[in-house]
Amino acid sequence: RPELLWLHAAFVWFVVVAVTWLLYDAHQDFLERRFTWLKNIPGSQATTILLENIPNHLRSDAALEDYFQGPNGVFMRDSKIVQNAYIVRRTKTLRKKWDAMQDTRKALDLATNRSEGAGSAPA
Repeated sequence: RPELLWLHAAFVWFVVVAVTWLLYDAHQDFLERRFTWLKNIPGSQATTILLENIPNHLRSDAALEDYFQGPNGVFMRDSKIVQNAYIVRRTKTLRKKWDAMQDTRKALDLATNRSEGAGSAPA
């Protein structure tokens, strides 16, 4: 029946338009919240990025900064978008300390949960 096909096509377009409108509205709300959040966090946190899998020829502070800011860099030589560029490597010691901190946090959470449970009367 051709009438049902037209009805189905109209319903599909209604759903497409409605979902597009809802996604646009949600995206605008997200952008507003994100920019408010970025304005309220410390500058160093708001402007820091993490790069992984850096090619060998860029694995020095100077080479990485030149890649972004140099004469042939990603950002033009006149701009000072990149304030600092640091390469962090050999993080074995940091990893051990991070794991120890995570273990301590878990132990603290466990001890806190036990002490909260011990103070209440059994039901």
